Amino acid sequence: MNGGALFGLVLVFSLIIFNYFPYTLNVKFKTPYWLSGLIICFLGPIVASTTGSFLLREAKSEGSDGFGAGIAGAIIALVIIANGVLYMIGSIVASIERYFNQRKKEKKQTS
Repeated sequence: MNGGALFGLVLVFSLIIFNYFPYTLNVKFKTPYWLSGLIICFLGPIVASTTGSFLLREAKSEGSDGFGAGIAGAIIALVIIANGVLYMIGSIVASIERYFNQRKKEKKQTS
């Protein structure tokens, strides 16, 4: 299989899985999204290093130096980590919004 195609497939499938993962954890176990984002940030480099090592092995067998495989693994890691960070930021923003809405409600009730 072509290295570019494998890179694209791994990136797409990992993003689908890592975007499905927080919702199922929230529905089944009431896990907050910031915790899911933190888990994604830890799992992202593991997936990327596994993919990068596979791509490196394939590139070496074809006679290449494997520089592109390393770049592909780094890009996958950065995209997955950014995905996890977005979950954490979104959770924090939602919590702040919930706090101010609750405070506004309490202020209306006391007036």
